[in-house]
Amino acid sequence: MASLENRMGQYVRPSDASGTVSLANTSGQMPSNLRLFIPDPDGKDTYPIVTYTWLLVYRSYTDPIKAEKIKRFIDWGLSEGQAFAPLYGYAPLPQPIAALAKAALADVR
Repeated sequence: MASLENRMGQYVRPSDASGTVSLANTSGQMPSNLRLFIPDPDGKDTYPIVTYTWLLVYRSYTDPIKAEKIKRFIDWGLSEGQAFAPLYGYAPLPQPIAALAKAALADVR
């Protein structure tokens, strides 16, 4: 992996920390549909190539047991599962973003 020059003219190495900083700098821009594209985010310590990974889920399931299991799995991924993100090459989500995703998850039935 390469260090890249970001918008502020700083060369930043890709890491969990620089990815999370990059994502955190965008938390105030998150639209209600939680789909945000981040071309070269602002900030001295941000890595210029970063994005979110999305899950597409139904708002309503015909099987309430299936809906509950899906919600529990996603909730785990947004909380305890974040500790595993670096092991698989992902940056952990900033807490405000995870909270927005959990709030959206509450609408799934």
